[in-house]
Amino acid sequence: MQLDERLYEGQAEARTARALPLVKPSEQPLCCTAEIGTMRAMGVQREGVRNIFLWEALFVALGGTALGLALAAMAMVGLGFVTFAAGGVFGIFLNEGRFAFDLSLLTILFDIALVCLMSVAAVYLPARAAARLQPAEALRAG
Repeated sequence: MQLDERLYEGQAEARTARALPLVKPSEQPLCCTAEIGTMRAMGVQREGVRNIFLWEALFVALGGTALGLALAAMAMVGLGFVTFAAGGVFGIFLNEGRFAFDLSLLTILFDIALVCLMSVAAVYLPARAAARLQPAEALRAG
């Protein structure tokens, strides 16, 4: 085995190790264990802790989609002013030499709902694990 092959294998192992938290999120340690323990010790119910994480994921998703829509709108307007040769690489996307974007409100709303649903679904298992923490254990671990 040559040095290049070993370096490549080491890089692949490092990438795999970094991806593991994404594969099994419910088995990973929580980042804010002390805060969860404090909330639970103050009387916040399990559903309340879970809902805090789910609402946070929803608002982060909404903020991200709003920012993404704003940047996409600016890019579409900017590209609409650029004129390209009709026979060029982008010829099939052009209308009279300019990019033509055809968006519908229904498509945009569907995409926003899909991003929000995926974000909440990705956070559900870690939120459930956080809600199941015992207050004393969480305070001790934090």
